[in-house]
Amino acid sequence: MAGTSSAQVTSVLGGATDYVAEVSLFRGPSMQRGPAGTPGCDPNQPLPGPAGTPTEGCNISVTLPAAGGSASMSDPDSSAVVRYGPGIIVSRGAATVSTQGTTGPAGSVTSSAEIQDVNASGREVFTAASISSSCTALGAGVTGSTTITDGRLQTSEGDPDLPGDERFVDLPTNPAANETHPGTIETVGDTFEYRFNEQVPNPDGSLTVYAAHLVLLGPTAVGHIYIGRVDCGVNPRQTTTSLGATTTSTGPNATTTTTGPRGPEPVTDGSNRYGAPEWWPLRGRHVVGCTNMNGCPGGYHGYWALDINANRDSEVYGAGAGQVTLAVGDQAELRLLRLS
Repeated sequence: MAGTSSAQVTSVLGGATDYVAEVSLFRGPSMQRGPAGTPGCDPNQPLPGPAGTPTEGCNISVTLPAAGGSASMSDPDSSAVVRYGPGIIVSRGAATVSTQGTTGPAGSVTSSAEIQDVNASGREVFTAASISSSCTALGAGVTGSTTITDGRLQTSEGDPDLPGDERFVDLPTNPAANETHPGTIETVGDTFEYRFNEQVPNPDGSLTVYAAHLVLLGPTAVGHIYIGRVDCGVNPRQTTTSLGATTTSTGPNATTTTTGPRGPEPVTDGSNRYGAPEWWPLRGRHVVGCTNMNGCPGGYHGYWALDINANRDSEVYGAGAGQVTLAVGDQAELRLLRLS
């Protein structure tokens, strides 16, 4: 393996969003909140629930051009909410998001998101005077952090018939990366995880930081709510698979070439497997269901495969080089792909 380095930044990646949510209720379809065109951010689709309006669910988001520049957006509104049915999962006060970056010998990217008055509704498990996330990418690497002011998380309601036995966690001002707290909502029998300062390295060399990430584990509500997302990267890599003897990837401040055995030559009729499954096909943490001969009724598959629980419309990445030879839409409308 050989490597060379250069401080030249030729392209940048950056962005920031105050929140986005995707939740399924009672095993129904997954429903998004936040972006324009979703319920609560569409003139024709007010959020459900008492006094729901067409704009109370709008988030704010900015994206950095690959050539560099700057972008920022602020929302002074104190009534932005993530509402599913009658329940409010997240609400906030004012919010500001920004990203800026430059190319060239000293190129860099900085992105930030700041949200005030988390739990403006007074009905949520996570409360904070403010929460913010930031990241910085330079030629030498990328870093991220989260700051929470007066943060408190309710992890249990306790006995619904016994006042005063609730459990709370006081959150640190600067949580460690991927700090996680499990919780239970006893009145509906649901469980959840709240992750703070969640840091996700991406395949292209960039970094995504979520100030907070609420994972709803069900059974009533299943999904994800992301608060304070920021992205930073310089010279984002093109993630490709080479079938020859050398694979070259260009990343922040470095080019690395790895030499190895030559794989089978590609063919166009789908008769050859191009590569073994080497990568997890999803991003984040997921539950593995039935596999071959793992105790599911009748062996279930009868062939080597995994059932992976994920949200509808989750991005799926190739686990190895290959061709899609089967795509079906059965099993509760889940799209299944087989690479061969």
